[in-house]
Amino acid sequence: MISPPFHPGAPSHAPIRTQPFGWLTEPLAAVFALHPERLHAWLAAPRAEWHFAGIVFALNAEPLRFEELEAMMFVRKKADILTAAAPDAPQALLKMPRKLRGDLWRPASYRRLAALLDEAAARRLLVRAKSVDRRKLLALSKVPSSWRSPEVFRRLNKPGDAEKVVFAVRLVERIRPDLTRAAILRSLSQTPAKQSLEAWTRRHFRAASFPAPPWAGTEKLKPLSSWDMIQSTALSFRNCIKNYVREILEGGVYLYLYTEGGVDQAVVEFLRVADDVWAIGEINGPDNKPLTASQEAAVVSEAAGTALKLPAQSSIWSWADPSY
Repeated sequence: MISPPFHPGAPSHAPIRTQPFGWLTEPLAAVFALHPERLHAWLAAPRAEWHFAGIVFALNAEPLRFEELEAMMFVRKKADILTAAAPDAPQALLKMPRKLRGDLWRPASYRRLAALLDEAAARRLLVRAKSVDRRKLLALSKVPSSWRSPEVFRRLNKPGDAEKVVFAVRLVERIRPDLTRAAILRSLSQTPAKQSLEAWTRRHFRAASFPAPPWAGTEKLKPLSSWDMIQSTALSFRNCIKNYVREILEGGVYLYLYTEGGVDQAVVEFLRVADDVWAIGEINGPDNKPLTASQEAAVVSEAAGTALKLPAQSSIWSWADPSY
């Protein structure tokens, strides 16, 4: 509680229980007690001036100089005030007050801003930004300096976004060794802001190289060896084979398309039992309808010598998993 003399109509002993000037309320109240005329300048100050004041007083390492620095506000050049408060502070701070969103920030946020402006990559981002809020600034501070690029910066809106962006880019680097980091970040920058990072990484999973098929197939039974082939087959067969992609990438499943007389008749599931050992699982026609016995026999015959037909109503794990 403070009892400044600038509370018109109030008894001299009546305390003000609010903080009208945030964390600057108490030190400013002490100034106004000695120089009440200074109150008018502060009341008339626009938001950018308050942010500049926050920067100055947050970086000031000598609290006893508060009154001296306050007397310079609105009178001296901002560069002179900043130098007097923090001689080593980056001059780029002078460009920031009009960009800072919200009311007066906490001192730690201004010190974080100064620290980021000392680093070249972050300085380029912040100086070029139209506006900066505290949460975006905190998120940027959590990103490794080598990752502070425009592509990453546009994805940072709250502190938790930093971890997500770093994870997403590193994940794509591992599943797309054919792309450089610059190409991955360019892909991220071309993604609509409203599209989630999860959707972006899924897109790269789809584009990732599929493992080679375990068997080259025949004229009638051919491997579905890419995401596009699986997607188009799923649409034409009206089934859910798109859900197999993860298992295919992990090497446990491969899908083949059986064609007879120029007509696609069935999707055939190959299940990996062990190295170079595969079994035929489900064989389904359009809409997941089963084939006739003769059609299924023709499919099994086409893969004879390559894969065994799994007995009906059984799981591959009951035959091959030692821990089952």
